[in-house]
Formats: sequence, structure tokens, C-alpha cells
Amino acid sequence: MMKVYSRRQLMSFKLPYDAEIEYLESTGRQGINTKVVPYRGMEATIDFQFTSLHNEQCLFGCWAATVYEVTLYEGKWYFGSYSTSENTVPWLKNVADTKRHTISIDGNGSISQDNVILKTSGVTDKTSTQTVAIFGRTVRGNIQTTSMSSIRCYSFKLAKNKILVFDAIPVRVGNVGYMYDKVSGKLFGNAGTGSFILGPDKH
Repeated sequence: MMKVYSRRQLMSFKLPYDAEIEYLESTGRQGINTKVVPYRGMEATIDFQFTSLHNEQCLFGCWAATVYEVTLYEGKWYFGSYSTSENTVPWLKNVADTKRHTISIDGNGSISQDNVILKTSGVTDKTSTQTVAIFGRTVRGNIQTTSMSSIRCYSFKLAKNKILVFDAIPVRVGNVGYMYDKVSGKLFGNAGTGSFILGPDKH
């Protein structure tokens, strides 16, 4: 029998955070481990803004074997930023700025920025035991601080066959920042060092 909840019971449900915020900002030493392992056909979308540019900055991803050959170099499954003088992967010039953008990877390995295709790629039939990080990448399941980026994250999603498996928004508990996954209902905190910079509360 289906359980029926009263309006009072529904209204009493409390989210595990104090406020949703505009963005969560890493200074280059903070990162989130999503605990999601990449798989064939995974889709991803990140609404982000670099706050400074280095030769290499990772938006998200993991080191080691890849699922799709949509990565910056050497078959590593992550997105990032290179200097505008980078010649070996010229499409990356499109992500080397400090404006707010949305980058997406579809289930076929195509990368788009703000709904404009930057790069298409065929499937590479590889697997990974690493987990996906936000603001950087993981190595052997742990955040690699040397590859973290100076970035603001406004939202981050992972999907399989169009079904969301991770749908995160930035939130705060007191003065501590987290990404809240609406799929699992869990908070994901800093796996790096120092503290995130918090954006203003959303109203």
C-alpha cells in the first residue's frame, strides 16, 4: 500500500543545508570528489567560470583510463583550460577565458560550450576505476591538488542515458560550502585543503 504523507509532514522535511548559494569557488586547492566512476555513455554538464588562468586547469574528471576520447590530452578523462597559445589542441582556446560558460559532453563524446560544438569524438572502449572530481581530478581515488583549478562552479550534472545520476548545486552550512547532490540527497564537501569561497545566497 502506498504511504500517503500529509502536507504538514511534507512541509516539515528539512534540507541538509542552510542556504543555496550562487556559486562555490575554489582557490586552486579545494575540490569535490563525486564518488561517481565514469562509464561508457556518460554525459556531463558544468556551469562554471574560471577566476584565473594557468597553463592547465581541470574543470572536472579523473586521471587514468578514459571512457571517451574527449579529453584535453593523453586520453585523460577531464576538461580544463590551456593558455590561448596552445597549438596542439587548438579548440581549447575556446575555454581559455574568465567568462561564465556551460560545457557539456554528450553520450557520444561530443564537447559543446554554450550549445556550440567545440569537438566531436568517437567512442574509446576503455574503463576507469577512478572517480570524477569537480574543480580538478582524482588520482587513485583521491583529489590531486596540483591539478585543481581556480574556478566558480554554479552547477554540475552527470547522466547516463539521459537519466541524472549526479545533480549538484552549491550550498552552505553555516559558513562552509558544499555541493548538494539532489539525486542522492547528500552533501559533498571539500576533499582538498583550505576552504571554499562562498557566493551570495540565492533568493
